[in-house]
Amino acid sequence: MEVELLSRRKGIKGLKLTAPSGYSAVVDSAKCTRCGKCVQICPYKAMQIIERDGEKQLEQSIDLCMGCGVCVDCCPSGAISLKVDPDKGEIFDVDAILQLSRMQAAATSRRASQ
Repeated sequence: MEVELLSRRKGIKGLKLTAPSGYSAVVDSAKCTRCGKCVQICPYKAMQIIERDGEKQLEQSIDLCMGCGVCVDCCPSGAISLKVDPDKGEIFDVDAILQLSRMQAAATSRRASQ
């Protein structure tokens, strides 16, 4: 991840070493207090607090967001959620992968015991 982040800072396009999750973060601006916790914790630097017309605003980059959900867990006001984003590829569903793996292992075990 560090190499990818460095390449982004240096302006190198197309060097992606991590895969998106299939989701993007969505911020409910009515709930957001602009505390900046998501900015501090986002490993992909997809969030930033900017000031416009004397007011703080949260600005996010969907292009930089990998849908990891770290910001969702850290938001004290519950203003951030993940949404399926077709532009981010197939959803990486760990639970479904584990379930499929267990089913395959059980089927292999049954065949071996017959």
